[in-house]
Amino acid sequence: MAAQKNSSVGIYVKEVQNLPESFRGFGLDEKGALSPNPADHVFRYELCVHLPDETEVRFATGRFGVETSEEGTETMSIVFPPGSPDDGKKDEEDAAPPPKPTGKAGKAKKMTKAEEEEERKRKEEEERKRKEEEERKRKEEEERRAAELENGEEDDNPLPLGSIVTPLPPEVQQALEGMADTETPVPITFRRILRSNLPPDTTDVNANRYKAEGLLSLNAFLEPGLAMCDFVVPLKPCPPPAEPVEDAAPSRSQSSAKKPPPKKAAKKKDTLPTLTQEEDGSGEHPYVEHGTNVVITLNFSKPLVYLPEHRPRPNLKPDDIIPRRAKPQKRPVSSTQLYSEEIKKIVLSLADEWKATRTAAEANQSIEAQQQAFMDSLKGKGLHSSFQEKLKFCVVKIVKEQFNKQPNATKQETQTFCNKLYVYLLDNMHKTVNELFSRQTLALQPSTVNENQTHNKWKRLADEAELMKQYSLAAKYHQERLVHEAEDPTESAAEDVWNEYGQFCLRVRDIAKAEHAFREAIALNLNHLPSLITYGLLLLSKKFFTEAEVFLQAAVDVDVESVLSWSCLGLFMEVAAQNEEDEYRQKERLKEAMYSYNQAKRLLQSATDPPIVCGKPTTSVYIYLADFLLDIHFEHLADHTLANQLKREGQCVASDLLTGRMHFQQENFEKAEEYLKSVIKTERENVRAYVLLGDVYRELSRPSDAEQSYDRALAIAEKLAGGFDDIEKIDGVNGPVYVFLGNILMTMNRYQDANDAYLLAARIWPCGLTWMGVGIAYYRLEDYEHAEQALNESNILNNLNPTTWAYLCLVCLKTGRLEEADHAFNQALKQNLTNADVISEIGEEQQALGRVLLAEAAFQRSLKHEDKASTHMQLANTLTAMRRFEDARKEYAAVVAKALNDTQRDIAIEKMLSIDELEKAQ
Repeated sequence: MAAQKNSSVGIYVKEVQNLPESFRGFGLDEKGALSPNPADHVFRYELCVHLPDETEVRFATGRFGVETSEEGTETMSIVFPPGSPDDGKKDEEDAAPPPKPTGKAGKAKKMTKAEEEEERKRKEEEERKRKEEEERKRKEEEERRAAELENGEEDDNPLPLGSIVTPLPPEVQQALEGMADTETPVPITFRRILRSNLPPDTTDVNANRYKAEGLLSLNAFLEPGLAMCDFVVPLKPCPPPAEPVEDAAPSRSQSSAKKPPPKKAAKKKDTLPTLTQEEDGSGEHPYVEHGTNVVITLNFSKPLVYLPEHRPRPNLKPDDIIPRRAKPQKRPVSSTQLYSEEIKKIVLSLADEWKATRTAAEANQSIEAQQQAFMDSLKGKGLHSSFQEKLKFCVVKIVKEQFNKQPNATKQETQTFCNKLYVYLLDNMHKTVNELFSRQTLALQPSTVNENQTHNKWKRLADEAELMKQYSLAAKYHQERLVHEAEDPTESAAEDVWNEYGQFCLRVRDIAKAEHAFREAIALNLNHLPSLITYGLLLLSKKFFTEAEVFLQAAVDVDVESVLSWSCLGLFMEVAAQNEEDEYRQKERLKEAMYSYNQAKRLLQSATDPPIVCGKPTTSVYIYLADFLLDIHFEHLADHTLANQLKREGQCVASDLLTGRMHFQQENFEKAEEYLKSVIKTERENVRAYVLLGDVYRELSRPSDAEQSYDRALAIAEKLAGGFDDIEKIDGVNGPVYVFLGNILMTMNRYQDANDAYLLAARIWPCGLTWMGVGIAYYRLEDYEHAEQALNESNILNNLNPTTWAYLCLVCLKTGRLEEADHAFNQALKQNLTNADVISEIGEEQQALGRVLLAEAAFQRSLKHEDKASTHMQLANTLTAMRRFEDARKEYAAVVAKALNDTQRDIAIEKMLSIDELEKAQ
């Protein structure tokens, strides 16, 4: 059995990049003159990684180099070639003796051409030997790795050539784990050292200025199982030392900086004045100005956070908490419906085949000619028998269900039976074909099946009611949808219906009903991902951590490639860690949280079609998760997630926008306004921010500001979309925005502008709500014909809206159709009309027509819903006209008690006095 390997870390420094331009000036050739050649650079560079317990990993022979790209761009960097670790060896260049000065002044003797050629060849030979040495070391490393593979010692993360492998004692390994947990970085220092073959009197007074430090964060290694990671660490200048410290063995650059140059050397011509002249440090440091950084790789033999073979799982499963329940039985399909469906399939296949094979000339012919061509194409294809076989089963079933054929029937009875069957089949065939085709165009019409489906109808009505904040009515529509799903489960999945009802309950803060809905959805389908995620988050918000983990872990099992599943699991681990009392368990939770977030981040960054959040594709897990949490109104969890975004990835426009949305949903409108204005200040054309700001002003009862925000949002959206037809493609723009704008304009009595807004809303969101707005606007404009048309369209789409019936009643009263008005008003009352203002307006119109009894009933009903002084005044006037003076006096007294201003009170008192005169006259 092989002995267990000791823990170690391999460190590889690729390069120090983005160097200041001044680095080019530190070159000195063999003659002692300035040289731009990187090989003549007077410095070697040292980089040191400071591990815990005073463990240092030092790279001591970094070389300055310049690379030229294909475009001609020069890049300066410092590289640490193989053999650069400080292992006691000297490179050949540094070991070479320094050039000997000649003459009294120490000037170098001028070389002849032969000597220059000899010197050039010597340098070429040295470069060749250096490359051979590097190639030899590379081959040795490859042979070593090949030997390890043969011995079964395969390394998952092979170290690059030139890495330093440092053993890590247990105490150092534990210290590194603690630094990762506490987000304590590993220090890095960088400095320059004078080359050994320079004249002994060469000095560097700027050594401390170019000494730098960096901080390498180990947070990435919190991901369980991660052992190797690349880093780009920015370098910052070290602060100047408070006072010089004498080292036991100071480096040559330090000692030379402390001692003044010899007097004898001062007489010499200084060929490198930048070494002896101290640089001006008043401006920005070159490292900071150019963004100098070091590219470094850390490779641990053992990960700092152990990755278990299997993800830690709770002992329970979802079906241990919620028993599985069978789905409701599908309603049996009638024989006639089966027959119609088969006819549709046959007709559609024939039409598709004919449209695909007809020529352009045939397509331009008249309808009659096209019909004849189609009938001719059916002849001779031999499809008659295949159609008979397809329809035979349906016809037999129709006979068994719809007709009773006597076993011993006479010939006449059989003939009558066949005639009835033929007529029945022919009528149903014509009906089916007419639903599919239009006689004018002989083209397939868009199917109306989805629009007429009961489930879609109730869902649409529920959305409209929720938009108008009629939450009880919206809940009723959702419940109707559930009832129809139980009766007819063929239209949609029952678990989807329950999940949508649960999300609605979350939006209206009805947590108990939401929990029941999600449990029903999971009982019907234990693998229903949306319900598993949302129910798990619901339990997390209630701090039921054991149960929440069961469903969120199950969500990951259902779809291991789901970004949302992993990010929600990471959120759970993080929140659960905050509530853990045991310190060890808390650390384990945080490690699992980091692992889950990293899994989600990996999936999100590798996605070919990243999700759109706040109008832009996002690769931030926290932004994506916060947007989802706000959709289901878990604002407290969204707040936690946005805090993670600020802490780990920084502030951005999306985070500010989501924070403003969070405050809006929490009804903290002033704070929401502050964040949204900051977003608009950063992005002047952010449509979503303008829409949300309009919503804020609408809730604050600031109609003018709300109108300006909505108008600005829609103008920008239309500009970005290139016209109104594609405006829905812009994030944040939809039908409700136009409805809100129309409602605001109606309150400002700008009926024509409101009508325009409602008409645009009807174009992109045709529903009962938008057409009702159009009808009301036309009614206020006294265009009763168009008002009735729009209200009728609204009634077709939603005949359960009491406000639509009420305005139809007003239109009929205005046009003198009293019987129809009474019918419309009764329908409005049947649908539970509660709008006191509309009821009062109907009473006014009834009174104007002399129908005082109906007017009195309307006013009385209006007062039940809202006790207003103006309604009391109208009722008192009606009672006075009916000469019921005592009742009228009571109503005028109520006006005096409830009047909002002195004028209204004075009118009521005057009316009361006039009643006394009328009684005397009577």
